[in-house]
Amino acid sequence: MKRLLFVILLIVLSLAVFFVLRSNKDKLDMNQKISESQIQKIPVRVDTVKKRILAENYTYTGIMDPEKELMVVSQTQGEVEKVHIKIGDPVRVGKVLIEVDDDILQANLLVAEANFEKAKLDLERFEKMIEQDGITQDQLEKMRLNLKNAEANYLTLTKRIEQTSIKAPFDGYINQLFTKEGAMLGPGVPVFEIVNIRRFKINLNVTQEEILGIEMGMMAEIIPKALDSILITGRVTAKAISANLSQQYAIEIIAENTYPELLKGGMIAHVNLFPLTGEPVLSVPAGVVRHQMDSSFVFVADGEMAIKTRVSTGKKNNDFIEIKNGLIESELVITTGLDQLTDKQAIKIINGNTVLSE
Repeated sequence: MKRLLFVILLIVLSLAVFFVLRSNKDKLDMNQKISESQIQKIPVRVDTVKKRILAENYTYTGIMDPEKELMVVSQTQGEVEKVHIKIGDPVRVGKVLIEVDDDILQANLLVAEANFEKAKLDLERFEKMIEQDGITQDQLEKMRLNLKNAEANYLTLTKRIEQTSIKAPFDGYINQLFTKEGAMLGPGVPVFEIVNIRRFKINLNVTQEEILGIEMGMMAEIIPKALDSILITGRVTAKAISANLSQQYAIEIIAENTYPELLKGGMIAHVNLFPLTGEPVLSVPAGVVRHQMDSSFVFVADGEMAIKTRVSTGKKNNDFIEIKNGLIESELVITTGLDQLTDKQAIKIINGNTVLSE
């Protein structure tokens, strides 16, 4: 009896499990159908077919050198008496920065000045004497030569004394200092380095193919590597007409420093060159063009349907590609979800979170 009850209970339990599993399967099938109906329209983003200038952009890495930088060397000899600067100081053109002892030169200048005045008086006296035949013409010429020598000596000493006051050659900042008070200077000895970072100069080397597309005045966007949130603009101001030993051509870019508190000379920067002019052509984002065998195609959004459209392409740059045939201006090409699309696939167009078509 117990055995019969056990068998009956087992049968009841099996039937209960069967019906539960069957019910769950029906629910899963229903959920799958609902899910399939929900994803039947693939969400996509689109871009407009329009005319753009597709002249090629060039990208390089360069160094932002100060437009003006100069190593100032001594043109005099003597002991440094005063140093009025330190590294990092701003200076104005003409300001005296280093003073060198000029006592001996000042003494020599007094003698030279006296000799110069005496030579002028002697010449005046001899010119009067020549009128009275008191001297020969040869003696008069010697006095004229003596005056010239005295004047040259006086002017030379005056110039040498001026050189003992070493001045700033232009507005800028002291970048390096190589002397101190009490040091001895001589002609050609470095004294300080001065730089002006109001404008930057970037020298680049480009290939023979690239130099053909680079024009004077071409615009440049410059993004410092250490400060990639900052962008300054410049122009191509010079380009070589012959290749260097590396078979490359030198170009020079000048850019205004619009962030003087942040940008420093010698920073590495990414440089993008843009063409001055160009003819606009029908184009789309380069990533939307797909290739199959020997043909190219895009997906065009026609209402709520993606239409696979064959196209022929032309020139391109980093972002866009020319469409020669297959599309017309103002059509919408699909830019996302391309791997999920097939011809005549149902779609839902979105831009950001905004639905453009239902």
